[in-house]
Amino acid sequence: MIVVFKKDADIKEIELLKKSLAKKG
Repeated sequence: MIVVFKKDADIKEIELLKKSLAKKG
């Protein structure tokens, strides 16, 4: 369960990074 939660958090972080990069670009 902890691994799945960590993976989900990583996905959310990647999505946030993509959004910030899209704003800059």
